[in-house]
Amino acid sequence: MITHYCGLNLTKKGTIRKRKNFDLSLDERKKLRCLEIKEKHKVQMSCNASKFNIKCSEKIDQERRIAINKMYWDLDWMGKKTYVLNCITRSPVKRRRAESSTKQNSFKYFLKNSDGQTQNVCKIFFLTTLGYKKKTMIGRSKVLYKKIL
Repeated sequence: MITHYCGLNLTKKGTIRKRKNFDLSLDERKKLRCLEIKEKHKVQMSCNASKFNIKCSEKIDQERRIAINKMYWDLDWMGKKTYVLNCITRSPVKRRRAESSTKQNSFKYFLKNSDGQTQNVCKIFFLTTLGYKKKTMIGRSKVLYKKIL
C-alpha cells in the first residue's frame, strides 16, 4: 500500500482507497459503542411518588434500580426483549368509560426488589429504571406482544 501521496491511502494501482481506515479494531469499536449506549441510558429521575398510589420509590430503592439498569444493559438485544416481556403483564380493560373505546388492554409493570419479591411499579418508574425516557417505550410493549402472540 502506498501512503506517500499527499497523506492519502492509495492502492497498488495508485487509485485512492475508498474504504475508511479506522484507528481502533472492530472489537474495540464495538466495546466503545456499547459503553456509549450504557452511558446514555443511565437511571433517570423516578416518578413523583406522592402523585401515584403505587409508591414505587418506597418499594424499590435507588441501589436496586442501578443494579437492575446495569443488568439490563449487559444483556443482548433478545435478552432485553425477553426481560421487558417478563416484567410486563397484559390484561383486558376492566372499566370502559366510553362505548367506542379503542383501548383493548391494560399493562402492569413489575420489578424485583432487593429481597427478590416482585413489586408492582408505575410505567414511568419502570422506564426510567431501565434508562429510557418517559415516552420512549409507549408502543414498544404492544408491538412485542403482537409479534409473540
